[in-house]
Amino acid sequence: MSGAAWPSFSVIPVSLCNAGTLPPNLLAAFEPGKVFSFDLSSNRLSGTLPDTWGNSTSLFERFNISGNVLSGSIPNSWANLMLNSSGFDISRLQLSGGLPGVLWGGVNINQYA
Repeated sequence: MSGAAWPSFSVIPVSLCNAGTLPPNLLAAFEPGKVFSFDLSSNRLSGTLPDTWGNSTSLFERFNISGNVLSGSIPNSWANLMLNSSGFDISRLQLSGGLPGVLWGGVNINQYA
């Protein structure tokens, strides 16, 4: 990608495409506030969650990467991405660890388990 932003989209459905790995700079290509629904579910995507995706300034009404073979932990940088999405689906992945601590304002949620 040359750094130029993609045109405005309301829906980005890319599910069931067997895409490979998550490109680290994919979300940087979208204009802030322009992408409303992003679906990369069930693509057999492998690897880890790119830390750079957490730096996205785009707003997502829906964000779905469920049903892939992604592993590792959720980067702390993803907290903003998670908080700014009304529908955030990372189910059916092979993730380890917990949610970014900043989501809980520093509260140790394990004490409530």
